[in-house]
Amino acid sequence: MGNDVKSHLWAAVMEKFSNPEMEVYKGHMIKKMNKAWTNYRCDLNRNYIKPCASPEDALENVPSWIQKDDWEWLLKEHYLTEEFEKISVRNANNRAQGSMPCLLGSKSIGELTYEKV
Repeated sequence: MGNDVKSHLWAAVMEKFSNPEMEVYKGHMIKKMNKAWTNYRCDLNRNYIKPCASPEDALENVPSWIQKDDWEWLLKEHYLTEEFEKISVRNANNRAQGSMPCLLGSKSIGELTYEKV
């Protein structure tokens, strides 16, 4: 997320909530919003773009809560760009080279160690 987007989101939060120490929470809240946006884009890619055989099919596979114009813009400006494809291929190759997949699940090593003791 760019700084202009972060500023816009923070202004929206400040409009809705009031707390004298709001700046203390700013960094954490920006991280949470960034993570939520990243997860949302990942879900869109996994559920509405990758299952399609071609970009034309993806353009027709519009989620029910997104307007068709917005979906076309998102695909053309983000998911169907050469830069996105390059990054996607690079990340897939890096993921495939991993010799030891993580099998811990959602618990950290510390939590698992504590449970064993």
